[in-house]
This record gives sequence, C-alpha cells and structure tokens, in this order.
Amino acid sequence: MTSSAALLALAFLAPSAAPAEAEALPGVTWDWSQPSDGMAVGIASAGEYKVPIAGTLENDAAVAATPTPRLNVGQSGYLRVRDTGPGSLLTLGNGEALSVLVTVHPQPKAGGGFGHILSKGRTNAKGRAPNNLNYALRLAGEGNRAALSFLFADKAGEFHRWTSHDTIPCDGRERRIAFTYTFGQPDSLRAFLDGKETAGVWDMGGATDKAPITDSDDLWIGSSMGGSAGSTFEGAIGSLRLLRGTLSEKELTARPPLVAARPAPRAPEGRALVEVIDDVDGKARSWNFTLPRLANDTYVQDSFAVPQIAHAYGPTGVRVDRGQAVVVRVRGRATLPAGEWELLVRSRSGARVSLNGEPAANVRFFDRSSSAHQPLYPAGEVKAPGLRSLRPGDAEATYRFTADGEPISVLAEFYAGGSGRRRETGEAGLFVRPAPAEGEETLGEAFRLLLPGDDSLGPALTDGEWVVFTESYADWLRKLDQTRRRSAAAGEIARWNARHDFTRDAYTPRAEVPAPTEGLPEKNAVDRFINAKLAAEGMEPRPEADDATFLRRAALDVVGRIPTPEEIDQFLADPADERRAKAVDRYLADDLGWADGWVGEWQDVLAENPTIVNPTLNNTGPFRDWLHEAFFDNLSADRFATELIRMNGSEYSGGLGGFALASQNDAPFAAKAHVLGQAFLASDMTCARCHDAPSRPFLQKDLFGMAAMLKRSSQTVPPGSSLPPELVENSVVKVTLKPGESVPPAFTLQGLRDGDPAPELVDLFNAEQDTRERLALLVTDYQNRRFAEVMVNRLWTRYLGRGIVDTPHDWSFGEPSHPELLAYLADELILSGYDLKHVARLILNSHVYGRQIAEEYDERELFAGPTRERMTAEQLVDSLFSASGKRLKAGLVTIDADGARNEKQGQNFGRPRRAWEFVSLSTDRDRESLTVPRAEPFVELLGAFGWRGSRPDPRNVRDDSPDVTQPALLENGVLGERFTRLSDDSRFTEFALAADSPEELAERTVRTIFTRGPNAEEVALFKDLLADGWSERKSGEPANPPHFLENPGVTWTNQFISEAAARQIELRKQVEAGDPPSARLTDDWRQRYEDVLWALLNSPEFPFVP
Repeated sequence: MTSSAALLALAFLAPSAAPAEAEALPGVTWDWSQPSDGMAVGIASAGEYKVPIAGTLENDAAVAATPTPRLNVGQSGYLRVRDTGPGSLLTLGNGEALSVLVTVHPQPKAGGGFGHILSKGRTNAKGRAPNNLNYALRLAGEGNRAALSFLFADKAGEFHRWTSHDTIPCDGRERRIAFTYTFGQPDSLRAFLDGKETAGVWDMGGATDKAPITDSDDLWIGSSMGGSAGSTFEGAIGSLRLLRGTLSEKELTARPPLVAARPAPRAPEGRALVEVIDDVDGKARSWNFTLPRLANDTYVQDSFAVPQIAHAYGPTGVRVDRGQAVVVRVRGRATLPAGEWELLVRSRSGARVSLNGEPAANVRFFDRSSSAHQPLYPAGEVKAPGLRSLRPGDAEATYRFTADGEPISVLAEFYAGGSGRRRETGEAGLFVRPAPAEGEETLGEAFRLLLPGDDSLGPALTDGEWVVFTESYADWLRKLDQTRRRSAAAGEIARWNARHDFTRDAYTPRAEVPAPTEGLPEKNAVDRFINAKLAAEGMEPRPEADDATFLRRAALDVVGRIPTPEEIDQFLADPADERRAKAVDRYLADDLGWADGWVGEWQDVLAENPTIVNPTLNNTGPFRDWLHEAFFDNLSADRFATELIRMNGSEYSGGLGGFALASQNDAPFAAKAHVLGQAFLASDMTCARCHDAPSRPFLQKDLFGMAAMLKRSSQTVPPGSSLPPELVENSVVKVTLKPGESVPPAFTLQGLRDGDPAPELVDLFNAEQDTRERLALLVTDYQNRRFAEVMVNRLWTRYLGRGIVDTPHDWSFGEPSHPELLAYLADELILSGYDLKHVARLILNSHVYGRQIAEEYDERELFAGPTRERMTAEQLVDSLFSASGKRLKAGLVTIDADGARNEKQGQNFGRPRRAWEFVSLSTDRDRESLTVPRAEPFVELLGAFGWRGSRPDPRNVRDDSPDVTQPALLENGVLGERFTRLSDDSRFTEFALAADSPEELAERTVRTIFTRGPNAEEVALFKDLLADGWSERKSGEPANPPHFLENPGVTWTNQFISEAAARQIELRKQVEAGDPPSARLTDDWRQRYEDVLWALLNSPEFPFVP
C-alpha cells in the first residue's frame, strides 16, 4: 500500500508510552512548507524512515506562506487526511499514547463553540457512525480567551471530555500547545499552554479506562462534523506534530520563541542579493510610493545587472503572474581601486542607486503611452569607446564618485512594468569606468559591468561582450528557475511520487516478451518483438548502420540538431562496443537539448498559437516556455498531460493559462477538448464540434462533455457548433445536440479504460470535487492504457519515422502493426513512473533503431529498419548554425520593443536561441515599420520546410512535401549565405586558418557537416579547388570586431513616423547583405572555400536524417 492513505499504515511501528523527545517519536508533521494545488503535505516519520503524506484542502482552507507558513481554515475549511485504520500512525487504542505539539494563532470565535485543531472521526461522512470520534483536540470558549478541550468516544459510544482550567488569549498571536495522553490511563493527561502546565477537569463522561473508538475515518485538521462553522477553528494553525508516545518534560514545557523583527537582508560575501517586490504601485511615475523593507522573493547572483527577472511559480511548478508592477532591488558590496569613477545606470523604467547609503543616480520612469505617433528612440547621449547603443524604451543616467579602495555598499532599485505595460527591465544594470576628463569621454575606457566582491569589473558594455554576458545570464537563470519551481512544487512532487508508487504496486503488466529469434541480431527486448514479426513474414532485418550514421541520427532525434565536432570526437574516443550506448546516455542527459528537441513537435500537437500583435481567431498565450520547462525537468508523461488539463498559471508569461485561451472562439473549451483528445487519446473529434462523427465512434456529447469538465460547469452548445436541420435531413450525418443545449461535465468516450480510477488516487488529487482533476485522472491514470500507448507511439514515431499505429492522433481506423510491442512499451512507461526518457533509451539502444534505412514499403511497415525522414524545419535551421558555430542573431522578436503595450496586445518573444522560439511575424497592418527584418529570413526558411508560424488548429503530422522554394532558399537565401560566409565568427574560418593541408580541411569540414569522414571524391574536390593559393591563403590581417547590426530604434510607438519605415528598409538591406567576410583570408581563396561549403550544404545528403 503506497497511496497517500496507505502510507500511513506503518504497522511495524511499536506504540510507545515512554517519555521521549518529539524527534524520536513516530508521527506526522505538518509545517505547511510544501503546499500544492489544493493539497498540503505532511511528513510521516519513524526513526530514519520518512514518507510524504498528502491531504486535501477542503472548502476555503488555504496555506499561507507568510509571515510564517500556516493553515488558514477560513469559514468552513479544513485539511482532510485519509487513514487506513488499525496499524496506522493515526489510530490509537488502549495503552497507546497520543501527543500533540502545535502552534496556533487563535482569533475570537463569535457565538462560542469548539474550534477544532484536529479531529479523528466524527466527520459526518456517508456510511460512518455519527459519533465515531477517535479523538479531538480543540479550543473552547467565547470572546477573547479559550480553554483547551480534549474529547473522545469510547467503544460504547459515550463521550469523555477534558477541559483545561487555564486559557489563552484569542488575539491572533502565536501560542504553543503541548498535549499528551495515554488511552486507558486518565491520570496520564498533561497539557501545557505557552510552556506552562495547566490543570483541568473531566467535565463530560468522567475519567475512564475504557478504550476509544478506533476506525479508518479521516483525520481533519481545522474542523470537524462536516465542516460546520461551530466546529471550525477561528484563526490559523501553524506547525503541527501528531505523535505516538509520551513527550519529554523538555518538549512539554518549551515556550514559543520570541519573534524579533527580521533584519534587513545582506548579500553573501562576493555575491549580489536580488529582491523582487511584487504588487507595487502600477501607476507610478516617480519614487513617491512606499516600498516594504523586506521582500519575500529573493535570490543571489554574481553581478549588478538584471536583464531578466526570475519567474514566479505556483504550487504545481507552473509560472504565475507577478503583480502589475514590480521593483527589483539589488544589493551587495563592490571594491574598486582608489580614484575617480563614473557610474552608468541603465533601465527600462525608473531606477535609483545609492553608494554607501548616499543617493547616487536616478533614471527617469517610462513615460510613453502606446500611441504610434511618438519620436524614434535615440541611441543614447553617453559617450564611451564601443558603447552599446541604448535599446528602445531604456533610459540612462551617470554619476561621478570617488573610491578609496575599500568595499562600497551598493543598493540599486529598478521599477518594471506598470499599468498597461509588460514587466520588463530592459538592459538594466550598473556599469563603471575610471572617470575620463571632461570632453574626453570617447577617449577613455569602456564602461564595464559592476560585479560584487573584490574584483568588481566585469564584461564591457559593448555589443560583443554584452551579448555573451546576457547569454550566460539566461543559462544561469534557466537553472535558477528550475530550482525555484522545484521548491515551489515540493508538495506536488511528493504527491506524484506517491501516485507512481501506488501505480507500480497496483499495475499488472500486459506484455510478454518473446524468446530470441535465432539468427537475428538483438540488443534488448524491443528487438525481440520486431524480429519475431520479421521472421514470421520471412523478411530479413536491414544491416546495422555505421557509427557516423547512428550518431547523426541520434543527435537529430534527441537534441534536434546534428552533432558538434566535440561530440563527434568524444564518440570516436569511446570504445567501439560502448560508444553508441554512451552517446545515447549523453544526449538523454542533456536536459536543455532534450527540451529543445521536443518543443516544436508539441507546439503543433497542442496548437500553441501566440501572436506578435492583437489576437485573432484561436490565438493562445505563449505556453511554449512551459513546454520547454516541462521537458527540461523531464516531467513524467502523466503529469505533463495533467498540467495541461488543469490549465493553471499565467496566460501571457509562459503559464498554462495560455493554453486555456482560444481567442474569438465561441466554445474555447470545446476547442481544447479537441486538442487534448488528439494529443493524449488519439481520438480525433473534429466532426463532433458540429455533429456526430459519421465515420468515427464520437458523438457531440463526447466532445462537449469533456469541454464541460474543462469548464468546471455545464457547456452550452453555441449556434455556430451545430449544422442546420435542412442540411442533415436524410443524411448519415446526425445532429444530436441542439444550439443552446446545456451539456453537463462527463467523460463518455468508450473503450479506453479498464475501470474507474482507484479511490486512493481520486482522493489524492481531489478528483471527486474538481472536474478538471477528474478528467486528468481519467485520461492519465494506469487504467487508461490508451494514454500510455499513445505516448510511447509518439516516441516510436519520432525515432523510427513511422508509428506502430501510423496516425499518432487518430486511432479510429489504424490498427497497431505490433500490438505486443506497443503493450510492452506502455508497460515500461507506466512502471518507470511515466518517464519518457526511460522508454526513449530502450528504443534508441535497440538494434532496430541502429539499422540502415528501410527502403521498401514492406520493410518500413515491419520495421526492418527506420523510415527515411527529412529534417524538420527546426532541425534544419538549428543544424545550419550548429555546424557553422554562429549565433542566430535574429534580434528581438517583437514589434513592441519598448514594452509600451500590455501583454495581450503585444508580446515579446525575446532573442531566439533555437528555432522553436520563432513565431509568425504577420500583423493586421501592412506597414514596413512593423516588420522584424532580422527574424524574417528564419521564418521564411522555416515556413518553406513545413513549420507553421500560425497554429489555429492542432497538427500531428507535418506536410513535408518537396517544394521549389526549399532548395532556392538554401542555395540563395540569407541563412544559406550565412552558413557559407567565412566571417570571423564562423567555425569554418577557424578550420581554414588552422588546417595544415586541403586534405585535413576536407576531413574537418565534411565531418562537421555530414558527421562522417570525406570520401575520395570529396577529398579530390578540396584539393582541386583549394590547393592553388593554399600557402598564401592567410592575409595577415587582424580579425574584424564582432559584427552587430545597428539598432534602428523603431517600435510600435513610433510606427507612423516616416523615418521608421526607412530605417527598417535599411536594416533589411543589411540583413540580406549577410555577415562581413573575414579579412584574415585572401578574397579569392576564401570565395573558393565558400563555394565548397555551398556545394556540401546543397547536396541531397544534408537535409535528411540518415
């Protein structure tokens, strides 16, 4: 038994009556530090054995994180914890001691009554005796003071109540209660209020040695008797420990600690402390508002720059919105050499800085409206060598000061967001340089980022160094956010661990692995299923592919790009008989690559459809960031689907509120039910939006019942979701729901489940009360084998080129080619805790995956080898830049660079690192000033190879038809040109300078582009074209400075200015001109090598997965 209830049944624990420290006693502790969505988690412990115990928050109960974690029960709320009866930690009989340590924050209880701290039994649950009170600890009284009350019923049904003589104030302050009682020994009762022992009286039923009632009714914390107001605790309940055994004198007499005012936080030595203050004045245009002295959201970093803010996460680990405006406070100590210094402060909106407690610099608050008639943004007035131009919307200020060589206390505050604006800091940071003489600013030193600690000068504020810094900052923040969401979701993680443990115990595998097939190669059980079918059909498997083919295939399939030269070298350095398995392990361990490789596919499947400007039909929020975080964290498949069905979190900042959106749709939840049905149940209910499906087993009520479950209330059929009667008269098409008809929440799809969800899981996930939780459980629990089979079929399709069921989203017509293999993979997924990487490793390490491509249809159908596939659009673009070693340099993907519009009207998709991060650049206005020239070549090439920038509906299989624009863009387009151009940031330029011969250059170039070594023809090509002038190819010139296009200062707020369009046109010309060639190579020789690169890129081999 391993559900949340069964985990309490630690029957091996011997009851203890001997006095002991609380830490040594078996029991359960609730410190409220791990709340989850609708849940709170306690820790059951016995010695070193500890397990999480999840309880459900009922009615208006909620966990508050501040000022200290506590349970607020509201008017009729409570935490409900299931029990298992005899043998449980919560069930006590005669001779067994109950002890309770609890802090409470009581408030006056109007009308008097008994405010229950905890109550075992007497829940008024259906099927339970009305007076089955195992035990209860309460506060009793009316007005401003309350006594402690202990109550239980004996097995004859008679109540026994003890009431303390002393009382505690009901003033909301923290009070400590210690209580211990051994059943059957009435004189054993001892109670302490704030460390002082109190006497009392058995004022009902008298003292007794009779045994208490013991049953498996729930334990409630905060209420009793059905949650009635008279029995609900008034105030908040802090840390609570329910223990088996008698407490020591030390534990009984402990007093609550005096709570002193928290000191102002200090940054750790050599680090900067970041405090994020939410919900500040959203209409501020100056610092004339009060900020709290302390912030509840803090983290540390290594600089005084804030180009991004760490995200906030809810109790399930999904992004939630911060306030309309926030202030980011950064403090620390920096040491500069003695002398005169100049400070530069940059920020999107208001910023203020103090040094050693003295005001130093102020940046103005953002003061633009969203009107489109405002001036172009200037590049900035501050002058310094190589200084990066000011970004649209940002402002700056300088300040001169004297350093004495001692540590300087630095405090900076940055205001972000505000009414109608996105919460962005711009390129916020503090930068310093030795102060130049007046009039010699451009001759002085560059500004450098201020760092905490003794060595306080960081990268220069130039385009090249700032870009490198912001990339490293984003990498660091990605890992910090992972830590933050895991902390926020600690209770949720415990709940899922309990669910997976329960599932492993309850689930019976279906598949039987066949015996090896004589004479056919195998590496694991996957091959046995494939080989058995091949042998039955008299077909031979394809031969094993060579190592280079395997590595290229695995890299593209797992991390979404071709292998890097470093990965190839590492692969070849491994022992030949281990290198494939080691490569698979390395790629699966690459969490970032795993996430990058999956997001594009799930954007299609889930119809992620954000817009760069005003929403139109079926636009969603940008939940791509949640998808990336889910794969980065290797979220289990069942939790992945559950979070999507819950639809919690932010709508426009990367949460799953964005998935819930379907703009201008008259039944958005019906649209989401359609998406989810295809994604996780392979049930295509497209037709059911307007009529019963004539060729599939789906009725309108199936779709609208699911929609109602998502809506958490009945779903009305809109007029646009029904065909007129005259159109379907005498037709096979039937309309069984009328416009305006109300459909209640129900899951009516047939043939998917083996039974109802286990009561333990229903309880654990509150699926009885919340229809979204119930739908999630019906879709994902182990008794719905369709879900597990659909998910492993998606993995198989990705890695083998076709599915065991060939239509991953619609199983109405397709039968599995290998049903036993499908069942085996589903078993493995379920028993692994729905770990997608576990099943991926099985497939990738199989012999069938490593075979040569199956050329004939029959071979492909029986998986004699994988099916040939062309790279996806994202794989192609990412491989171009991975091979050349260049950054994408796609600029900021937004038409609202200054953040003057709100998130619904204008999104900022950031600077893409990988191809999945692009979005449609279409707007509802044909205006040159609203174009995004740096990103256009990427969107053009992606679109030519089957990517959809706009996804108003789900797509599970992409159109990969050949098209004349595909070779045209690779041969003559901007990205093809950037691949071949030997600029100073190209890997191929470094190859050309370092190689000792054309043959060596051929080896390094071909292996980088194709993963394999060059053949004789390719070596000859290199020699024929590059031998002439080889010795003279190096010009002796220095490298060019890093190349970055000038920022035009154009955004939504100045789109009507005529010069805005002219600047965008000029920017497009610069983009099309491509990267400047390196001066380190002579022009003639460089151009010949670029021709070789062009020929290799445009060979038929490059765009295919081998």
